[in-house]
Amino acid sequence: MSPVTEEEEVPDIELYDELAIKRTLDEQTCKIMKELGYEEELFWSNIKLVLMAGACVCGLIAQFTPQPFPDSKNVLKFCCFTYLAISIVLQCISVLIDKDYIMFGCYHLNVSTKTCEYEITKLQIVNIRSLM
Repeated sequence: MSPVTEEEEVPDIELYDELAIKRTLDEQTCKIMKELGYEEELFWSNIKLVLMAGACVCGLIAQFTPQPFPDSKNVLKFCCFTYLAISIVLQCISVLIDKDYIMFGCYHLNVSTKTCEYEITKLQIVNIRSLM
């Protein structure tokens, strides 16, 4: 790795903002992995976006149904149950597939990080798990 040049922007973060430090370190880890030639796989991110869009469509249909309330009960029930089902699927993807990974790479490469908390000096541990 090369040292920081004047062209690169150094992120400005607060010293005691744990989430900002973790996010910045994760972004830099992903940037380094991409510089090393690992491509990011966006399959599950795209699946989640499609599911979220479907949930939004269900909410819009439920909100803007042209029928008055007593007549639109079946539409509202369908939209609510569909929204619930999509939310459950999204939660399952988040818990079972995403886990704590910050990057899914090609060749089934998964990158996760762990930051030691309550330390003045931050240590970032990078776990690279290959499923092959």
